Amino acid sequence: MAVIEVKCRYCGQERVVKNGRAPNGLQRFHCRACRRYFQVEYHYSGRKPGTAQRLVDMAF
Repeated sequence: MAVIEVKCRYCGQERVVKNGRAPNGLQRFHCRACRRYFQVEYHYSGRKPGTAQRLVDMAF
């Protein structure tokens, strides 16, 4: 069985537990340190971190 180390994308802690699946079937995680939810990979490009900032940069 393969073990994957998952760190929180917001605070960087390793206190992460699995927390169900997203509607698109990807695994969701919950950080017990900062109490936020996230996915390791995203299916839709609009939800990827940094997309909103790129749209703002392109508008100016």
